[in-house]
Amino acid sequence: MDGRGIGPANLKIGKKGGTRHFSRERTSASWISPGRLTQSQCRRTSPSVSTLEETTRRLLKVICEHLVWDVGELWLVDKVAKVLRCVEVWHPPSPEFTEFMTLSKQMTFARGLGLPGRVWETGRPLWLRDATQETIFQRRPMVPRAGLRGAIGFPVRHRGEVVGMMEFFSGRIREPDTELLRMFAILTDEVGLFLNRLQLEEQLRQAQKMEAIGQLAGGMAHDFNNILTVIQGYTQTLLVKEDQDKETVEGLKQTYLAAERAGSLTRQLLAFSRKQVIRLEPLNLNDVIGNLAPMLGRLIGEDVTLRSSFAPRLPLVQADAGQMEQVLMNLIVNARDAMPKGGELFITTERVTVSEAEGRQEREGRAGEFVGVSVRDTGCGIAPENVQHIFEPFFTTKDAGKGTGLGLATAYGIVKQHQGWIKVASQIGEGTTFQIFLPTTAAPAKALKTTPSERKLRGGTETILLVEDELALRRLIVNLLQRFGYTVLEATSGAKALDVWRQQGRNIDLLLTDMVMPDGVTGQELAEKLKAENPRLKVILSSGYSADFTGTDLASLKGIFFLQKPYHPQQLVQTIRECLDGGAKA
Repeated sequence: MDGRGIGPANLKIGKKGGTRHFSRERTSASWISPGRLTQSQCRRTSPSVSTLEETTRRLLKVICEHLVWDVGELWLVDKVAKVLRCVEVWHPPSPEFTEFMTLSKQMTFARGLGLPGRVWETGRPLWLRDATQETIFQRRPMVPRAGLRGAIGFPVRHRGEVVGMMEFFSGRIREPDTELLRMFAILTDEVGLFLNRLQLEEQLRQAQKMEAIGQLAGGMAHDFNNILTVIQGYTQTLLVKEDQDKETVEGLKQTYLAAERAGSLTRQLLAFSRKQVIRLEPLNLNDVIGNLAPMLGRLIGEDVTLRSSFAPRLPLVQADAGQMEQVLMNLIVNARDAMPKGGELFITTERVTVSEAEGRQEREGRAGEFVGVSVRDTGCGIAPENVQHIFEPFFTTKDAGKGTGLGLATAYGIVKQHQGWIKVASQIGEGTTFQIFLPTTAAPAKALKTTPSERKLRGGTETILLVEDELALRRLIVNLLQRFGYTVLEATSGAKALDVWRQQGRNIDLLLTDMVMPDGVTGQELAEKLKAENPRLKVILSSGYSADFTGTDLASLKGIFFLQKPYHPQQLVQTIRECLDGGAKA
């Protein structure tokens, strides 16, 4: 090869045998080398291009126009399902082409099957002189209707591994062209590098978008938690009063339930934004799933068959059991909703080793030892254009009133906060698979609690220093604790709390403080200062925002309890009594 490429092509449209026929003729105006072809496309790809799809479609168009083909398709390897999927196509406007491309996007090819699968298996270009006569070409019934004949497929490589393939079609029979085959052989690595760059840019844009949404969601939820705590507290206080008419009681109950639902939404927003406080402990995920088993039958219904496969001697992970249960429940509910007419639901666990090479290929993953959990359904599947949005908060394809759009966003945030990642593979009409990967730990396991302990509310006569800048919440807490016999000293900031401490420190038994205060002194800093003067002081830190605890290991805070907002009045009273009595941390 003399280094010349194929020149620009002129598109001719005519009729042949009643079928629209497309062909291109080379011009001698300008020639372009394989390297310059993709380099030129890289330069033409503006940072303002918002999606990977738009850019790959442009790349297909450039190759078609310069190398004289009528239709181009890009197939990428789906590592979860172990198949090739058509992710993008380009063709001139034509109903016949649209029908063929729709079929391509609905199909998948395993290694060795069809033109895409054969190229994937061999790692070499494959030329079909006339696709309508080739048994290897599984879409040949559709080819004549699209007016297509000749075809070629070539692999796309990155770091020596076949990560996909491109195939191109012509409206005429194409005899094998040695020069073009050598051209495509060179393009194999060029296109692989280019696509890898595009994927990295897309991942960066997606990560930045998710981070921005998370910051907004977390900040909103943080402020909203204080409001909800006040609403729930006063509502519950009124509900226990006697001599109220039935209508008033019912209204209070509905108000309380609405606040409960709002609290659930804020917890999901905090989980998505990775700002929810979590308590990590060594867990066996087989046990976590086993604890859910009794309720799964009722949850998924009689029309869905549950099948499970648990890996023996599964390594432990550092995780919050409650959070892991929430992730699994969200994925299971999502799978159930995808099978309104019934189907099969598969839950599996396995030990996964990710090599350095595999880690580089993962969108959000890395090398190391992991525990993998898969939730697979045989439902309707997710449309390709929706897959990239499913983890965004409030995105849903369900009918109005049938979902908040926070279930998958919550699962995504929790898994990320546990230093793991989540993958999805879906095929319309066949189903969806979600895979979770969490890093393993060598720490010994702890027994899971299967039922909450029964506790009777008890008050006391101790003195409590309350530090809270929200007036409504402070008044609620003071009234509540005084009803249970406690003496309450109030402060609205860290500095004012220190003033109260200097005057009455010897009488104070417990510090109850918010983590964030207007003067910049954190609740933890205040607690450490006061405990340095009185090591016997009991402390409860309160917040609904894990960013307040950045860099803090809650389990290591000796004698310090944590109370997450929004909390119920009973929860506050129980936690205070346990803390004063020296019980287990709440």
